[in-house]
Amino acid sequence: MPRRYAIISLLLSSAVAFFFCPASLAQELPEVWFPCTYSGTVTTMDGLPVPDGTQVYAIVDGWNSKDDGQWTQVSQGKYRLSVRPPSRTYFGKTVTFYVGDQQANETAIFPNTHDPDAERWPTLDLTVPGAVIPPEVGDTTLPWLRLAILCLGAFMLLSGAFVLKRRAYA
Repeated sequence: MPRRYAIISLLLSSAVAFFFCPASLAQELPEVWFPCTYSGTVTTMDGLPVPDGTQVYAIVDGWNSKDDGQWTQVSQGKYRLSVRPPSRTYFGKTVTFYVGDQQANETAIFPNTHDPDAERWPTLDLTVPGAVIPPEVGDTTLPWLRLAILCLGAFMLLSGAFVLKRRAYA
């Protein structure tokens, strides 16, 4: 019998806590919306392709996608850029594209990507008014790879010295 009262007491206290818990204690669900992915070609006004490796990013109502790591590079004259501003307040705002340091001639309106009928993969070919300076191509070797090669070389050198030393005493 005591077990029955314990179960009833537990159910009753759970119901009271559920119905009378202040709403402020409940956590709000985070906003969920999808990025809008723009893609197309990137050329100059003369119709020349922009050099590979040139950065493409967007600014929506003052928010810079590049600051949030949302940028891409031109590859074979094409780009694909996913843009996801920090809140829904950017729906319907103008998207201004930048190629390198130049503002592209084309703009777009950021769609309500929460709406399942919204166009989330628009094609937009970009043109820039002047020539684009190719990006500097530096050392493309990854830093950790250089370190691994250095450590491997040091290991091989030390193991070779150890083998020679052992042979000298043999």
